[in-house]
Amino acid sequence: MAVNLLVVKMIAVFIGPSGMGVLGHFMSLTTMVSVFAGGGIGNGITKYVAEYRGKPVRSLRFIGAAAAYGLIFSLLIFCASVVFRTAISTALFGDQSYAWLLPVLGVAQLFCFVGTAVIAIANGQQKSALFAVISIVGYVGSLPFVYLLITCFGIQGAALALMLVISCTGIPALWIVARSPVTRLMSFRIRVSDARKLGRFSVMLIISASVFPMTEIAIRNHLIQLLGSEAAGLWQAMTRLSGAYLGFFSVFLATNFMPRLSGLLDVDAVVGEVRTMLVRIGLAFVVFACVLYFLQDLVIKLLFSDAFSGMSALFGWQLVGDFCRVLAYVIGFLGVAKAAVGLYIGAEVLQAGLYGTLTYLVLNHGGSLQQVAQVYALTYFVYLCITIAGLVLYQRGGR
Repeated sequence: MAVNLLVVKMIAVFIGPSGMGVLGHFMSLTTMVSVFAGGGIGNGITKYVAEYRGKPVRSLRFIGAAAAYGLIFSLLIFCASVVFRTAISTALFGDQSYAWLLPVLGVAQLFCFVGTAVIAIANGQQKSALFAVISIVGYVGSLPFVYLLITCFGIQGAALALMLVISCTGIPALWIVARSPVTRLMSFRIRVSDARKLGRFSVMLIISASVFPMTEIAIRNHLIQLLGSEAAGLWQAMTRLSGAYLGFFSVFLATNFMPRLSGLLDVDAVVGEVRTMLVRIGLAFVVFACVLYFLQDLVIKLLFSDAFSGMSALFGWQLVGDFCRVLAYVIGFLGVAKAAVGLYIGAEVLQAGLYGTLTYLVLNHGGSLQQVAQVYALTYFVYLCITIAGLVLYQRGGR
């Protein structure tokens, strides 16, 4: 979270709100690619490694299948980034001069998959120290290069910096893979049963990696057309800040909460675990949000610059929406832990569709940037109510 905030700060200072607006589409693309690198099977690896902890032979077989599955997908994504580089550059930046960035992104997502897979295995085995080492070495080690890229090469350097950040955990992860005895013992063979299990998570992550980022791209285009690139830059900065601290909560839930849910079979025990986590996460976020809200002016100056002072009108509504969103995350991880593909897809489409539609209507009726933030809060309040109703139905259906 800290490194992502520092990267946003550097982009804000050296490129400004307009540059942030120009880079917004590419930020969404790097988010999509990082989530779907290797087929988006990180949560699946964590789930099944946690389930097979007492079965070393089965665990090794699954890890080998996941490695082969993920590398095949990563190579396909790389090929697509080469073949369609011109079309993607035109769609994101309005011209072809940035096409050379797309093959680089294809290489970056290969490293991203390696880092994600090794971290997912560590999470499934509940080896939080290994997760910490990979994350700290990768992210902190990337900072000097990120600074040089942004300060020396402008928008194109910032785009390279964004790719470096999503791929940086791959380097220490490769070092660990090379030294691990697990690498020598596992076979890179995909069995049908494992492919089906991993395929569920690929389908879920295809939706997650495309629906909401594409919604953001559509909203950003509309903001640029109706309110200008500076307003789009302010919205993008608020979105990136929100994504950074929400990512912290999401990582905590993925590494600590989901493995516990995966091992529970009793419905009442599962619901009890979800309720406990709702209280803990809710209280933690309220404390965090209060501090952030009252220190918002300082936060804007520290993380961005005085040119982003217009963000202050968005803070309150954004935090309300994020509070509802993070509580919905807690319930949503139940669907991930139980590999409920249809439920997960429906939830992703619902929240993205609601947010995109309401924002489009508000902007077309002369709405301001603050009203867009209010729409965000309303969207996730409605979404949270729906997820709570789903949890109640889940408990009743399991009894």
